[in-house]
This record gives sequence, C-alpha cells and structure tokens, in this order.
Amino acid sequence: MPEVKVKLTAKPKMKMFFMETVMKKKITETALLAALALPVFSTASLKNIASDTITPKVPAPVQITSHHTLLQVTTPLKNLAWVDGGVSDGGGGTTNPHPADPYFISRVANEEAAPAILAWLNAQEDNFSRHSQAEKKTKAIRKLFDPAIDFRAIVRNTPVELRMGAPCQNVDGQDRDGSIYGSRPGAICISPFSIGPKVSEFNMAAETIALIVHELSHLVGADEAEAQEIQKDVLLSLSHVDFLSFKVDISLIAHGNGEISDSVFKHQMLKGKGARMKSYEVRNWSDALVRLRDAISLKYFLNLNYLTAHQNNLLTAKVITLGAIEDYLCSTDPNEDHVVSRYCAEKLEKGFQSDQSLSVRAYLKRLDDIDFDEKEFDDVVIRRPQSGADLDAGLNYVYETLIEIWDTFKDLDTVKLKTYN
Repeated sequence: MPEVKVKLTAKPKMKMFFMETVMKKKITETALLAALALPVFSTASLKNIASDTITPKVPAPVQITSHHTLLQVTTPLKNLAWVDGGVSDGGGGTTNPHPADPYFISRVANEEAAPAILAWLNAQEDNFSRHSQAEKKTKAIRKLFDPAIDFRAIVRNTPVELRMGAPCQNVDGQDRDGSIYGSRPGAICISPFSIGPKVSEFNMAAETIALIVHELSHLVGADEAEAQEIQKDVLLSLSHVDFLSFKVDISLIAHGNGEISDSVFKHQMLKGKGARMKSYEVRNWSDALVRLRDAISLKYFLNLNYLTAHQNNLLTAKVITLGAIEDYLCSTDPNEDHVVSRYCAEKLEKGFQSDQSLSVRAYLKRLDDIDFDEKEFDDVVIRRPQSGADLDAGLNYVYETLIEIWDTFKDLDTVKLKTYN
C-alpha cells in the first residue's frame, strides 16, 4: 500500500494542506491527525475530491429586511423555488405568495437565534483570524471581533423587543423592520409583524437572525453600510441551514447522546486503571474523541461551528497527548509484539529525547519535522509517562477539555436572546 504524506503549504494567514500519495517519506498518524485538524481547505484540493464540477444555478433575487431599507440579495432558500419581489422600502414589487406567520418569526428569535448567532460567530472569527492585518481593516465584521468588545456577551444580554402588531421605528419615527430603538433602555427592536409579509416560512429563520445581527452590530459601532454587509454575510451563511437539525444536534450532545456519550464512556472504562490499562484501550478513546471532533466541527464547515477555533484545536492537541500514553503502554507491555514494542519505544525517545515534558508543537516537530502555528499546539504540554499515576493524570488532562466541550453544548442548548413583547 502506498504511504501517505501530508504536505503543508502556507499563504498569508491561511493554512492549507494537501494529501498526496507518494513513496518518498513516511509520516506518523500523529502528524496526520494534527494536519486533519486544519479547518480550511484549498480550493484546488476540494476540486480534486470529485471528478465533476457542480455549478449552482443563479436564483432570482429576493428581498431581505434591514435596519433602514431592504437589501436585495441573491440567496438560496431551503426547500423553496424562490420568493420574488417582496415589499420594497418605497412600495412596488409583487405580493409574496408564502408570507410567514409573525408568531413563527417570534419563535425563531426566541428559540433559534442565540445558538445560531454564537455558532456563526465561532466560524467567522476563525475565518477572520486568517486574514492579514491589511485585509482585516477592510472587513465590516472586524467590528464584532474588536478585542475591547465582547460581542458574544452583547448577543446574550441585549434586550430584544418583538413587536407583534406594529413596525419598529427609527430615530425619526419612520417605520422599520428592525431598529436599535426599543421601548426599553438599551433594547433593540425586531418586528415580526413587519417582517412576515416580506419572507416565507422557508427563509424566515435566516433572514430574521441576519436582521438581529444587523441591529446588534450597530451597538458596537457598525455604520449602516457595515451593518448591511454583516447582515448579508449572516444571511448567506445561514440560507442552507436546516435549523431543526441544528437544534436537534445540539440537544443530543448536550443530553449525553451520540459521540459525546461514547467518548465519556470510554474514559470511564480507563479511569483509575493506571498501568493496568492497555494501549488499544487508549487508542479506542482517542478514536472516539476524533469522531466527536469531526462530528461537531465539520457539520456546517465554514458557515457554523459549535466550538470556537480555540476549543477545536485544543481538543486535537489534547488527543495528540494520548499518543504518548499509548506508546508508553505499547513499549512496556510484555505481551506486545517485540517489533511493535521497539517502534513505540523509539517513537517516545524521538519525541521526548532528554525532556520530561514539552509542548505538543515541539513534540510534533521532533516526530515529523512539521510545524503548526496553532497557539494551542504550543500551549498544551505533553508529559513523558513513567508510572501508572502519570497515565491517570494524562487521561484526566484530556478529560478536562472533553467536559469543557460538553458544557459548551449544554449552554448552546439553553441559551436564548432576552426577548420581550
């Protein structure tokens, strides 16, 4: 079987990797695991995945609501041909044949908006971080990621008035679908009454959430042009999302089902075993953690991410630390094949050399001469096991991150905007 080489190339602030079948160099599974953690693929590599190129059809334009006027954006709608026209700021257009019920728009704001916005922020923050400083200055979304501002806290804590029987109004008293002027101090206003006739039941969720982010962006200094650009980004990101599946996926993990339960169970099977654990048991837990990571980070690719980039990279780095535990158990197991045992011992020696602990980044560089720029790979410490107590401590070190991720899903399952009527 041909061996696999991962070749990492870099462009300004963008990480890419290609998998090539070559016979020149052997690479360990540890480096492959780390490489697969990189969330951004090159366009060229994606084109090679399939032999056919899919060219999406250009849909008719639809109207989406914004703070002062309607934006006309070409965007796909879930399970609907297209809703044309809508109601423009000054009248005209055609009658919407599938108007949304204001009640269901309010349900979107109450139940779906907060977790969707937070997941969208996770994905966009990761994408934004890969731009050069010059590029960042041209992006309206920079206002949401200003280090001096906690936009996630603003999402969680800003009151959102839902006007069910009247439009919102701007500072001049003009009717609007959304406004930064609510009936309570510090509140923004969203009008399901006004939005309903302009959207359908199929696109109301994405457009309502995009409008909410539009209004919230004003609170952190975005002007109208910037807020519209942000609103358009949200709409395009969410237009294909099945929000029912999105919520169900969160709820399943939050309640301990699926990949999270498998990961927790496999840790419980190892807890307290110390030197009595077997290398294959550690590998089974490591594999379960990788499945969990992939299930929650690749679901919506670049549009939504349940975890922050920090959490995703941290989980990968912690999983890599399990490799040292597995190698130690393999090298000290008297029942292990002597060739395999010697390989594990040599791998430990190459990775640690004379050190008893070092960063995951340095460990990977020694093993495969590959360097990664993820901060977590540099911050996470990998320790050379020497006793059963070291093994238990190493497992607990990884388990801490697993619990942190589980808590994130429990939060996403319950978080809501502070709405009122």
